[in-house]
Amino acid sequence: MLRSVGAILAGFVVATIVVMAGTLVAVAAMLPAVGPGQMPEPTTAYLAVNLGYSLLAAFVGGEVAVRLARRAPVGHGMGLGLLLLVLGIGMAATTSDGTQGNQPGWYLYVVAILGWVGASAAGLRRRG
Repeated sequence: MLRSVGAILAGFVVATIVVMAGTLVAVAAMLPAVGPGQMPEPTTAYLAVNLGYSLLAAFVGGEVAVRLARRAPVGHGMGLGLLLLVLGIGMAATTSDGTQGNQPGWYLYVVAILGWVGASAAGLRRRG
C-alpha cells in the first residue's frame, strides 16, 4: 500500500515538474512580454501547446507511477489520473468563473480531463 501511494505521489511530482518546465518554455517562446503584475492574453496556439504538454506530462507521470509500483499498472496509472482529475476540477471549480489568469473558462476543465487520460494511458500501455 505504501509503495502504491509513493508511486502515485512520485508520478504527480514528475507531472508537475514537466508542466512547470513546459509553461516556462511556452511563455518565453509564445507570449509577448508585459509589465510587472500583468498577464499577457494567451493565444490559441499557446493554449494548444499547453494542452499538448499537459497530456504529455500526465503520461510521463503515469509512466513513473507504474514503474515505481511494479504491479497493477492500470490501477496505478488510473490512480494518478484520478488524482489529477480531482485536483484539476477542484482548481477550476474554486475559481469564480472557472478561469485562472487570462485563460478561458473551459481550459482548466480540459487540462483536468487530459491529466486523467494521459496517466491512465500510461497504465493501459503497460498492462500487457
